[in-house]
Amino acid sequence: MNQLYAITAVILLCSQIGIAQNQHVVDSLKSVIKSDAHDTSKVQALNDLVGQLIYANPDTALLLAKEASILSNKLKYVDGQIISYHNIGYVHYVQSNYDKALANWNITLKLRKEKGDQKGMSASYIWIGNLYQSQSDYAKALASQLKALKIAEGLENKQYMAYCYNNIGVIHKKQSDFPLALEFYFKALKMNEELDDKRGMSACFNNIGIIYNDQQNYPLALEYYFKSYDMDKELGNSQGMALSCNNIGIIYDEQSKYDLAFDFHYEALDLRTQLNDRKGMAASLTNIGNLFSSIYVEIQEDEQNPDGSRLDSLKKSLGQRGTALPNYLDSALHYLKTALELQKQLGTEYDMTFSLVGIAHIHFQKEEYKISLQNYILSAMIADSIGSVKEGSDAYKGIADCYAKLNRYQEALVNHQTYATLKDRTFNEEKSKEIGKLEATHEMAKAETERKRVELESRNVLVEAQHRRDNLQYSGILIFIVLLFASVFFLGRFRIPVKLAEGIIFFTFLLLFEFTLVLLDPYIEQYSSGAAPLIFGFQIGGPAVKLALNAVLAALIFPLHSFFESKFKRRLNKR
Repeated sequence: MNQLYAITAVILLCSQIGIAQNQHVVDSLKSVIKSDAHDTSKVQALNDLVGQLIYANPDTALLLAKEASILSNKLKYVDGQIISYHNIGYVHYVQSNYDKALANWNITLKLRKEKGDQKGMSASYIWIGNLYQSQSDYAKALASQLKALKIAEGLENKQYMAYCYNNIGVIHKKQSDFPLALEFYFKALKMNEELDDKRGMSACFNNIGIIYNDQQNYPLALEYYFKSYDMDKELGNSQGMALSCNNIGIIYDEQSKYDLAFDFHYEALDLRTQLNDRKGMAASLTNIGNLFSSIYVEIQEDEQNPDGSRLDSLKKSLGQRGTALPNYLDSALHYLKTALELQKQLGTEYDMTFSLVGIAHIHFQKEEYKISLQNYILSAMIADSIGSVKEGSDAYKGIADCYAKLNRYQEALVNHQTYATLKDRTFNEEKSKEIGKLEATHEMAKAETERKRVELESRNVLVEAQHRRDNLQYSGILIFIVLLFASVFFLGRFRIPVKLAEGIIFFTFLLLFEFTLVLLDPYIEQYSSGAAPLIFGFQIGGPAVKLALNAVLAALIFPLHSFFESKFKRRLNKR
């Protein structure tokens, strides 16, 4: 237990993380900041340094961002003001000071509106929407994301559209509208695939996996989680890896693969501690607490089994993580209470529902039903206030079980009915079918995209081959015409009949005329198929334009033909 308390003490006190890998960049930025210059380059250096320190040392990052904003205001440097106020807001957001974050992001939005920066406005609405989502204010979150999406669609900015689709999916997921959430996740995934945005694809894989996890389709959920994990590992995205580890650990817990669950949960906790991601750390602590609780239940059940084979293998797989049976629940309770304290500090109500249910479940196992009931009721109240249906259903089931143990059967029945109603809203057969259809639709869309790509490549190969063939033919015809002209000059040295000479010259120029027509035909076709001009009130176009252009070409070649023919005849007459 001492080791357990040491771990969580380090987590709670952790506020400064080493950034040695970026030390060269940091030193360069510091040298610019320490210089006597008070220009835009110093503002940029300050804001860049904020980006390096925002997780490692948020307090210092906040001071630097404020200094950048003061200098930007003094210089009337609008771009610097925008980035500075955004950074101030982001530091507050990371620290879960949502009111201060919103105030600064509203300033950023105002400046971008005054500048007419549509792309920047879309980005501001995305961030503000994420903030409202963190506060579980889903109506405002959705409104902000839809504003961002409308601007992004107007700009045809697929990157921002993908962000919005993914964020809208998260909002619907939090409200337990899983088919609609999945629809937006697949929209985001398709767009990220088109952009080859691997970080965006990874986020979508994770979110899709969460839907299948809630549906208890664990093989498919794991498939998406590992896709996300592998992609983030390739990118070096520690935050994404931590999220995947967290989700993979939850599934292994559900499947009673506790050794694997511990591995992934502790990897997630380690990554989040390095990032000083307190919200993520709290989630990992909650999951580890629930894991200890699950192990306690399984070991207790296995002890009642005569052969006890599962108990031996379980303790062996846990290794040093195993502890004496009475301590499993104490360990679980400690992790969950530590997580809850962090969540209270951060104001993350959605996450608090999980920790409260976990704490209530442990007290239920200890037969402390009144304490368990209090925690279940608090979780249900929070879930109701933020419109979180699935988490509410879990809480109401616990309330019903507690009332039953306390012999308050009427209250148990009422709460069980509430649980049943919420559970039906969360998932039913129709929703499962709808999710299956969305998965199939996405796969069909991917197949269609691949078919079109192959078809386009094949068409390009054919077009290229045709161009190569045409070029060869054009070259051959041109060489033949040149040879004809050369032969005419050569024949001029001999005495030949005038009629024959006229025929050869006529044929040569006719061939030149036809060859020129072939070369110019695409351009003539394009021009003649355009908007037809009005001449004397009549609209002239199509064949008439083609005929006119051909006549112009003939008029240009005819004088050349006459000149060449007369010169050739004079040459023959001299002989």
